[in-house]
Amino acid sequence: MSQALKPTTDLANRIALVYPSLSGAHRRAADFVLQNPLDTATMTIEGLADRSRTSTATVTRFVRALGYSGYGEFRGALSAALKVAMAPVDSLADARATESTAVSTLITALKDQAANLQETITAIDENVCTRAIEALLKAHRIFIVGSGASHHVAGYLEEGLALYLDANVIFASSGGGPEHALRHIMSVGPDDLVLAISVPRYSRGTVDLANLAKKRNAMVLALTDSPSSPLVPIADMTLFAPARNRLLPNSPLRDLRPCRRHHHGRRARKTRCGRGPEGAQRKSPLDVLSVMTKTGSAFPHDALGDERTHRMSGMQS
Repeated sequence: MSQALKPTTDLANRIALVYPSLSGAHRRAADFVLQNPLDTATMTIEGLADRSRTSTATVTRFVRALGYSGYGEFRGALSAALKVAMAPVDSLADARATESTAVSTLITALKDQAANLQETITAIDENVCTRAIEALLKAHRIFIVGSGASHHVAGYLEEGLALYLDANVIFASSGGGPEHALRHIMSVGPDDLVLAISVPRYSRGTVDLANLAKKRNAMVLALTDSPSSPLVPIADMTLFAPARNRLLPNSPLRDLRPCRRHHHGRRARKTRCGRGPEGAQRKSPLDVLSVMTKTGSAFPHDALGDERTHRMSGMQS
């Protein structure tokens, strides 16, 4: 299976920037490139048009929309992006070629998480972060949607946001099944914000709820792993948390990184406004993160890609 492009590569960033404005045919080309970069790098323009169910004219317009002069320049950029994307694969091959112990396996796993953390730092967009914090501060109500693996992250966010915001924070996906979450999202309006969280394997339920919130004119803030996520074209703003893991569909630490960053941002903003939490009994975001990491909680994956319900979390992730 071809590995998706890292969201921090120049090509992936260009696609993410223009994706909301692309036509349906252009989006098919974009989706194919993001999900099958290795195959695309070896294709002619005719091959990409055929595999993405478009035309050579559409592919030409697509690459020009990304800012490239032609298909040749686009393929060059894709080759450069693949060198970054294939680095973990090469690393895994090297690891398998050498004898390993339990300790060396643990060290390798920790290095993987450190790489994800570094990639998250590199991917921080100051403008998007600032807009996200402003939106959270202004929202009348904040609805959090996240199930499966993302259910745990959503619960962490619920606690942190409730501590530092005046808004009513509602964990829409917490218990009660998908019908419970649907009733909450049916009540959203223009003054509300919906925070949708999903990583591979993406939840159809979370995507549908985000779509519904968008139709009801609520602000949608997505927390996901890459520009190819189905949440990206729906959201008004997207925060990326790379979720690569050698054995699991995603990383156990992935969404906690931007969560903690935004807890810090909101706490700083509210302190400057004189609205910080009062009393020594209130937990800081670092306290919450410390408790979660000490429990050793791991997020194996989000949805299974079908209509079955996660009984523990209420719905698919």
